[in-house]
Amino acid sequence: MGKLKQYYQIVRLVVSIIRHSIFYIVRNLKGIFSSPKTHLKKVDQSVDSTYQNFLKINYSVWENFLEDIKDIKKGYILIDGRVNHPGYLMTNIIVANYIRKNTQLYPLAFLTGRKEKKISNFFMSYGVKDFFHLNANKSNLICILKSFLTLVKLASTLKRTDDILKLKIDGISIGYLLYDEYLKQTGNGTIKTITFNFYWVTFWALRCYYHFDRLFKKKNISIVVQPEINYVVGGLLSRVALKHGAVIYSPWYWRYGIAVRKYDDPKSIHTYQARPSKKLYDYFYKNHKNEAIKAAEEFLQQRFSGEDEDKDAVLAFSKTKRVLSKLEICKMFGWSINVPIVCIMSHVFVDAPHCNNWMLFRDFLTWYQLTLKAIHSIDHVNWLIKAHPSEKYYFCRETTESEYQILAGDCSHVKILPDDVNSKSLLSTVQAIVTVSGTAGLEFSCFGIPCILSGESSYSGFGFTTEPQSQKDYFELLKNIHKVRPLDNHQIEKAKLFAYLYFILFWVHCNLIPAMSTHNDFEEECVWKEATDMIINHKPSDEKLFHLVQAQMAGNHTRLVNWDF
Repeated sequence: MGKLKQYYQIVRLVVSIIRHSIFYIVRNLKGIFSSPKTHLKKVDQSVDSTYQNFLKINYSVWENFLEDIKDIKKGYILIDGRVNHPGYLMTNIIVANYIRKNTQLYPLAFLTGRKEKKISNFFMSYGVKDFFHLNANKSNLICILKSFLTLVKLASTLKRTDDILKLKIDGISIGYLLYDEYLKQTGNGTIKTITFNFYWVTFWALRCYYHFDRLFKKKNISIVVQPEINYVVGGLLSRVALKHGAVIYSPWYWRYGIAVRKYDDPKSIHTYQARPSKKLYDYFYKNHKNEAIKAAEEFLQQRFSGEDEDKDAVLAFSKTKRVLSKLEICKMFGWSINVPIVCIMSHVFVDAPHCNNWMLFRDFLTWYQLTLKAIHSIDHVNWLIKAHPSEKYYFCRETTESEYQILAGDCSHVKILPDDVNSKSLLSTVQAIVTVSGTAGLEFSCFGIPCILSGESSYSGFGFTTEPQSQKDYFELLKNIHKVRPLDNHQIEKAKLFAYLYFILFWVHCNLIPAMSTHNDFEEECVWKEATDMIINHKPSDEKLFHLVQAQMAGNHTRLVNWDF
């Protein structure tokens, strides 16, 4: 019966592919045989005047900065332009231009489709003239057939959902990317059955793979600048690039500034962008421990006081939220103050659970559900559940609250922490933190509160977290979590040093990029106005980011390090 259902889904996919191909031919026939012709002067009239003014001024500044770069197409630098967010776009192209200054590579911007004229004009204002459009590739029809044949081959290996994570193509693991992409597109926190939608996501992923593979065979791309290396498009782009010997520079835009990580080894692609090397960590521990710890303490004080500009920190530690004592929390839930309290820090279930090297559970939701089932009978401990601050910004069919009501809502010793309670309250309340890989594990470790992880995080493996090696060990640890001791001074120092690297050392401010939310809750017109003022008052060659990128490349360093700190 399972085989018949699988074949039925593939037949449905064939029909969908035929319809998709006919639609593609009718709508894009002209685009198949022609290249896009766009010029800076032909700005889309729908773009507001503030944006047009930015483009014109920006163009002249960067033309002057890049004037000594020879216009020779001996090699390319591919610049990811898919994320329609000014902060990410500016970060990508500015880092790319700084790399171009050092390498003399010719820029090629990667966009999703030809209709993204606003973004193409944006890139042209930074000196980019050539574009690669994923959805308007000349080999589209051939790619469709090739992708379908590969899909049938892959589908024959899928017996159960766990097999998804084992899928590979040309030696490249794609199962993790497919899994996370499916979660993001459907809003489901896990994959229970292999559906038609999953086959469609896989077919689309294979098309992306063959487009990228053809691009790298056709053009001599030696460097790729892309912020996102997860999910289907970003994940496949990075893996195909590494397969063809290209180097990836991954800029990361955040409120703290800009961070840049280099990937040049396919084995490292699952490593968190924010994870430092053990060598760098040990260097700072040996040579700059005291200064680093002092800086970390000042930063954490600011963060827990609700003064940090990071969105998640604002949501968790807002001054408008109640700071409660352990006694007040116990009274709220009718708990004895003598019973230890442990906090389970939940995740956004659809937010790339497989962007790391290891994880004890199939996904975040499976971890959360099995954890709730386990603590249902562990009543010698009181359990607080804390939803992720950004959960509301994602489309999730299952939420921390909804799963709690189903699996532990009847437990008097398991409660959800109300949203109006400041997370700072937990410092004087909880005995331990349980999570997969959340930042809270680092934050609370700095205050001596032990953290139990069930997956690799940016901070795991540095001597201040507890990491069970199997699900059996994890559940055994939950049963005995009341015996877990607070971190000693040595472990707290290690955590604070890591916080220094994570929150401070790897970030550099750029006077050419306005500060804005990483979510799309900002006024775009204000962003372009501020960006115009910045490009008028600051030279690209004077920016600290420029000199640190140059130093990163000269030293062949994995991470950009802000040595001024």
